[in-house]
Amino acid sequence: MGSFYYYCTSRVILIFLSHRFFAIETATDVLLTPREREVLALAKEGMFSKEISEKLNISVHTVNRHRQNILEKLQVDNMIEAMK
Repeated sequence: MGSFYYYCTSRVILIFLSHRFFAIETATDVLLTPREREVLALAKEGMFSKEISEKLNISVHTVNRHRQNILEKLQVDNMIEAMK
């Protein structure tokens, strides 16, 4: 059947099977928790941490911790890169 292995980047998980590859899910879907994805989506809409905290009924510190986790998990330096 051929070789089977996978490769994970900070953006896409690829499955290589017999010289073909298939994008399964983005790293954002795989690596981030539902709440981190929610924070990232609101940041993409241009919301500040304070606005996100009010919308999600969590503290600004919690929002900032989610932002830090997003940067670490996606291996990026800032939220602009995480939003790409």
